Amino acid sequence: MLVPSNMATSMERLRVLRGLIRELRHVHKKGPVKETIAYNYLMEQYRKHQVTDQRICRAHQELQRNAETYLCLLKSTRLQQALHAEYYGKGEKTTEETAKMLGFDLPQNPPDK
Repeated sequence: MLVPSNMATSMERLRVLRGLIRELRHVHKKGPVKETIAYNYLMEQYRKHQVTDQRICRAHQELQRNAETYLCLLKSTRLQQALHAEYYGKGEKTTEETAKMLGFDLPQNPPDK
């Protein structure tokens, strides 16, 4: 099925907008996201630069690229923080802890005779 190019771009814009809102929810865990300044600014910019039949936004591609870049930044920052929290050195680990973290089992020592 062929999708008209203007419909494809608006679906892409919607996908990026939903991704940005999802990432804002991760950042602002307390209270509804709709009450944040970032959400209000984001929605204002999307509405302001909306492409319609009567008006064409000249910088549409630039704004779309900026939104995609910002979404990538938010996702990458969240994932980096999760990795940092999981693997950051909280002191030296024992050999057994390191082996379990890597998915290995240490051989058992034979009992002394």
